Amino acid sequence: MLTLRLIFESLGFAWRALKSNILRTVLSLLGVTIGIFSIIAVLTLVDSLEKIFATVLIFWEAM
Repeated sequence: MLTLRLIFESLGFAWRALKSNILRTVLSLLGVTIGIFSIIAVLTLVDSLEKIFATVLIFWEAM
């Protein structure tokens, strides 16, 4: 019971902190979102380049 009360108290404290610092919350979420998208973009670019180079090498070996 004590653990449950501490969890709810912590959640309430966190919620109040988020509501009192709206700008910081929004900027943090924006930073995390941009970071995740940039990682996905880099991984996609690397994967595409690997496929292109593999295709080029196969083409050159066939000549």
